[in-house]
Amino acid sequence: MRKLGLVVAVSILVAQSMVGFVGAAESAGTKILFYSERDGNAEVYLMDTDGSGLQRLTTNPANEWSPAGSPDGTLIAFESERDDPHPASCFPNCTTTLYLMRADGSAERRLMNLPGPEGHPDWSPDGRSLVFQADRNNDGKFEIYVIPVAGGEATLVLGDSFDNMAPDWSPVGDEIAFSSDRDGQYDVFAVRVDGTGLRKIADTGLDDCFPAWAPDGGSVAFFAARWPTVGQDLFIVGSDGTGLRRLTSTQRVVDEDPSWSPDGKRIVFQSDRDGNFEIYSMGVDGSDVIRLTRHTRGDYWPSYWSPASSPAPAFDAPTSVDGDHAIAFVSTRSGRAQIYAMNPDGSDPVRLTNEPYDDYYPAWSPDGSRIAYYVHLSWQSWALVVMNADGTGQRQITESAGCAACAMGPHWSPDGTKIGFSVEPNPRPTCEMKATELAVVNADGTGCRRLTDNAANDLFYGWSPDDATILFVSNRDGSDQVYLMGEDGSGVRRLTDPGSTNNMPAWSPDGARIAFVSNRDGNDDIYVMNADGSNVIRITSDPSHDWMPTWSADGTEILFSSDRGGSQLDIYAVRLDDLAVRRLTTAAGYDYEATWRR
Repeated sequence: MRKLGLVVAVSILVAQSMVGFVGAAESAGTKILFYSERDGNAEVYLMDTDGSGLQRLTTNPANEWSPAGSPDGTLIAFESERDDPHPASCFPNCTTTLYLMRADGSAERRLMNLPGPEGHPDWSPDGRSLVFQADRNNDGKFEIYVIPVAGGEATLVLGDSFDNMAPDWSPVGDEIAFSSDRDGQYDVFAVRVDGTGLRKIADTGLDDCFPAWAPDGGSVAFFAARWPTVGQDLFIVGSDGTGLRRLTSTQRVVDEDPSWSPDGKRIVFQSDRDGNFEIYSMGVDGSDVIRLTRHTRGDYWPSYWSPASSPAPAFDAPTSVDGDHAIAFVSTRSGRAQIYAMNPDGSDPVRLTNEPYDDYYPAWSPDGSRIAYYVHLSWQSWALVVMNADGTGQRQITESAGCAACAMGPHWSPDGTKIGFSVEPNPRPTCEMKATELAVVNADGTGCRRLTDNAANDLFYGWSPDDATILFVSNRDGSDQVYLMGEDGSGVRRLTDPGSTNNMPAWSPDGARIAFVSNRDGNDDIYVMNADGSNVIRITSDPSHDWMPTWSADGTEILFSSDRGGSQLDIYAVRLDDLAVRRLTTAAGYDYEATWRR
């Protein structure tokens, strides 16, 4: 799908193959960064300047687009729809957000948390800052901002009653070119980085959009649109506003989004001149037009870029987690429910997520390298997310629709290839954890399938270590009880007695025992039983409520959350050999859903 500050609709076709063409030689190491729909939705790609050597850099159920490579070749800024409450159906009114990733597509992180959509990033010449457009006021008009790549607050460059969009930083670094409708139609303007010195560069009498500075700063390329009729052509103008010249002249054809080669001798652009959007290059006089991509799905937003030969340094991630941070948990100490990690003794808590939404139920992957959790995008939309153990590389793997409606409570399979979770197929009208079912999805977000379909409330609580049995809770016999079954739904066995409420079960690391919560002795406490339901032992005994047990990696302790001691909710650990309890958290707010790194 085509996305601009001004929406232009184009058709979406079926993905096929790509054929490369040989063009004029560009600078050594130069490639073309772009986004494409060839694999079903918009993702960021990289290819050689002749169209060969295709690499896919992003993989997310939501659309990823508007890529911009850093001057040093180590990082890519891009725009994503993953944070919209309804990423699968929001177009054309998506709340887009900006992300950074390394040149190989790894270590994704969200850049900021502004209200309203963010988009069209472009790098400062020194690579330290990004200029971008944002509708911070949600009034349908974009403003222009600058933000440090290392983190910090966004600074307003230009914001008024007009639409100011598609900013592009000059090679010298003193000015920003952009498009604005301040004179009626869209024209190309420039403004100093401090917001002063506003001046007009180009006015063709049409809508002039998406300026791009030449590498020497002497010229600006842009496209002019004959809206509302179909037709857009490319132009070049001197940076002082003189010497306007037309590069393409095609009727009912869209030529747009120009980008200069590093040597200033060629321009890459997108066009639908051959039926659907493809990427082309040409000389700066409009001659020697070469088609670079060929398939039946759209390619967009090309730009020349030279990736670095070595990976980017570890740029500022939300936190850094080392091997000692063995416990992940949820805390509201910062206001919203977010994912944290801490040492086994409760020291050095670090925040792993920093989102405008509530995050819940962290689950370590078997190798300890990743954490799955679920996010409340809205009360109608819960989705599963997987991130690296240090909080980087967040990827939403379910769309909270269809198989994964109101997804919650992830659990990894023992081999790390699948994630089991609970869904609420028919929210009424919000996700309420009523009439839930069991589901499984591949760890990359593919292959979602439901395992149960009944009128009861079924909740997923993990695989046995041998991957043969699923642990779950259901009220199918009248009250919450602990059950086992095969992944195909066969061999259902109830492990607990309906005479009390029994829930929140957790496998021991060796699969021999199950910890769970029961009110069989008056209030909610932690119990342990054998995997067949026998030999039930009470582990905690307190007038307060103890919930959410999980096992330590060596099976000697059980973590749990409790409101004992007058706290709102804190995390505790109990040793199984002597039942001694120690408190791990004391911060304001709620701390809960703790899980131990294996």
